[in-house]
Formats: sequence, structure tokens, C-alpha cells
Amino acid sequence: MASLMGYSRPAGTWRRGALVAIMVMASAATLLGAGCRGRSALRDEVMSYFPDNEEFTWTYFGFAEYGHKMSVDRITNTKSPGNVVYEISGAVFDMSDGESGRDFSFSLEYIFTRDDVRERILHKDVFPHRIDGLVMLKAPVKEEQKWSFRAEDGSEVDARITRTGKDLDDDLAYCEVEYTTPDASMRDGLYRETRVFKKGLGVVVFKSTILPDVEFNYSLTSTSRSR
Repeated sequence: MASLMGYSRPAGTWRRGALVAIMVMASAATLLGAGCRGRSALRDEVMSYFPDNEEFTWTYFGFAEYGHKMSVDRITNTKSPGNVVYEISGAVFDMSDGESGRDFSFSLEYIFTRDDVRERILHKDVFPHRIDGLVMLKAPVKEEQKWSFRAEDGSEVDARITRTGKDLDDDLAYCEVEYTTPDASMRDGLYRETRVFKKGLGVVVFKSTILPDVEFNYSLTSTSRSR
């Protein structure tokens, strides 16, 4: 009996230890799953402000007859670190009918990470976007949400969601973001840029201070979905 009791006690201890280990692993898996769901939810919130299909095309017009068209060429999911990348190409409308000799084409990437989306400018000549590596939007999308980041040229940029709401004309939610970065040539020492994002459409309004007393702007005028 003594030997039997001596044998059963370690086995019970092993079973209890195994049970504790299983419970710890299950808890860890639950927490990990919740974390993953949280991260996906944040990225999904940001991505909801952009179109979700390839060959989606935007057309914009604005300041001093400015205009451009751009399209989503490809959407890819990277395995590491798990980002979603939109490859975009477009062209500024050449109002000189080819006489300027400038390159009016441009290419961009929208890189969606865990909780934000960053715009990379891969190629441009006359395209008016200035901040390469702009963190355009960051979740949670709510008024007074703030973030700061370093652009590709090393400059420091501060961003803030200044307003959110719903457009009564199309019933789509929107948010407005203001970005500022130091620029001694501007009146208050800051370059300012504003973008308005609308659910499923991306940028619908763009404004920037190109001179101390001059504001450049353009707005979305039409879209098309090939798929």
C-alpha cells in the first residue's frame, strides 16, 4: 500500500501540473487571439476609409485648373510584417498640351499597418504631394486623435483628426485630418496640409499651403470601379 501511495502521489502531481500548463496555454492563446482581433479591428477601421478593389480610379480637380487621375494597380498582402499594400499610379493633367516637357506621371503606395496607413511617394515631378511617408490616418478614428511621425526626409510631422461626421448627401462617414511640419518660409513657420477621407473612397478633399498667402486645393469629382 505504501508503494502504491508513493506511486500515485507523483502521478497526481504530474496531472495537476499538466492541467495548470494546459490552462496557462489556453489563457495565453485566448489573450493572443484577442490581441490579433484587436489589431485587425484597428486596421479594418482605417481600411474602411479606402476602396477595397483593384482598378479603382479617382479623378480630382481643383486650384487653377489643376487635376489628376490615379488608379489602384494592385493590392498585396505581405507575409512579414503582415501589411496590406496598395500600388497606385496616375498622372497630373497636362494643361500645356505637352509644351512644358515635364513628367506628369506619378506612383504611390498606400501601406496599411497594424493601426494606420502611410503614403509613400515612389515617383513624382509635378504631383503636388509634399510629405513622403505621410501617416495619413490612424485608428481609432475619432475627433482629436493625435499622432506624430518622422517623414522619409527626416522632418517631424504632427497630425490631428479635426472633425468627423456623416455627409448628408451620400450618408457616408468622413473624417478630416490636419498635418503640420516646420517650414520657415510659411507665415507661422508651419507647412499645413489637410485631407478629408470618406468611407470607401479615400481622399475626397486635399488642401495645402504652397505659399504664405496661397492655399492649394483639389477635390474628388468622380470614381470608377472596374471590378
